[in-house]
Amino acid sequence: MGVSQNYSLETQIIFELGNYTTTWKAGKKFWAMIRVLNNFWSCVGFGTKYRLRNFFHPFRGNFKGKARPPLTQFKHYPSCRPFATFVRKTLLDRIHSGAISLLGRVGQVHPPHLVLPLTVDPTKPRLCHGACFLNLWMADAPFKLDSLSYLTQYVGRQCYQTILDDKSGYDHLLLAEESRTYFGIQWGGRYCHIYNTQISPFVYQRTGLVATNFFRSLGIPCLLYIDDRHNGQLQVDLNRGPYSQLQTMDERNLAAANLAIFLVCYFLV
Repeated sequence: MGVSQNYSLETQIIFELGNYTTTWKAGKKFWAMIRVLNNFWSCVGFGTKYRLRNFFHPFRGNFKGKARPPLTQFKHYPSCRPFATFVRKTLLDRIHSGAISLLGRVGQVHPPHLVLPLTVDPTKPRLCHGACFLNLWMADAPFKLDSLSYLTQYVGRQCYQTILDDKSGYDHLLLAEESRTYFGIQWGGRYCHIYNTQISPFVYQRTGLVATNFFRSLGIPCLLYIDDRHNGQLQVDLNRGPYSQLQTMDERNLAAANLAIFLVCYFLV
């Protein structure tokens, strides 16, 4: 979606929705919903960070009866060899962003309980860690995704739509301190803690629904597919208020869509 030529008018709308007070109230409502979510997660053992032990179940295979996987270290997949520079850069970027944390040098610190292997998807390329062994002990956490069939409920003719991808969304999920030493990786003679598991999509979807429900309460129709968002334009009367100053209906629809994506980005960031 292109940027509207009526930016000054949209700025007026943004801080008016009616006015600044309305925007301030919307912000209070958002944080109130965050507090509700935190209270709910605390009841089920999440808090603001999730705990792996809440998702463990005994694996009845070769490690019959073990409630948790035994201490193990794995070698990296051969696909990492031609991408060694890429792996190093990616790990450094994630350490700087806080997505993973540096534990220390091999031989100087205790290793994570599980040292998982790294692998590279060469088509993008994309760095991944192999958690097949860990996942044998992870309980399933099914959840329901929004369906594309819902689009017809809020996308009409001549309406504008926007899409938004939460860049490296899973990197924003935090493990509780007690879970951080449980598994990690080793590269370049150093251990690192990582946070992603097979239940990360479940946790991220639940987290994202808080913001999604808040946007819907503001009159912004949207769908969530884990870390991908689809947004319609703000549901307002386009024949009243500042919108009526725009000459064509297309300009009004574009202004409503620009305002919708602005609010979504504003509160997400």
